[in-house]
Amino acid sequence: MQIEIMVRQLLKGKIVPAVGSILLGIALVFARRSGFDLLVRIAGWLFIAGGVGYMLNYLFRKDREGYTIGMALSAALMAVVIGALLVYYAEDVVNFFPILMGLALVLNGLSNLTAARFYIGSRIIISLMSLLLIVCGVLVMTHPGNMVNALAVYMGVFLVINGIFDLFMLWKVREELLK
Repeated sequence: MQIEIMVRQLLKGKIVPAVGSILLGIALVFARRSGFDLLVRIAGWLFIAGGVGYMLNYLFRKDREGYTIGMALSAALMAVVIGALLVYYAEDVVNFFPILMGLALVLNGLSNLTAARFYIGSRIIISLMSLLLIVCGVLVMTHPGNMVNALAVYMGVFLVINGIFDLFMLWKVREELLK
């Protein structure tokens, strides 16, 4: 009986995120760049709310052992500043993200290329794959606008799939409970 109550609570708690995932995914697929901007702004507001919430939690907490006012203020202030930057500079963050991804691809490719000399049997294949990673990284860094649109579409598709999968899983769990 206790398990049924827990599963029912799980079902209630998963429906809203699943539907939200589907709606956000659809928005990203169709709005692309503006949807990605919105996603960064939402993250910014969540950082701000988290920072304010952390500070309020500290101020109204009865048991403050292990916390110092400097630590609490620093964490809260950092979260608020990061949130404000994400909200205010959302477009710049969106433009910087593909450059960061491209740099990660280039560095990974270079690392794999240097490691390829240790693999005797697969040296040529690993070297070619490493060079392909480097080329992809350079392309991503030189064409960040196209990457943002592609990334928004991919994220949107995965969010829709995730939401549909969650709803399907909830339906199956509910079906099992009703047996």
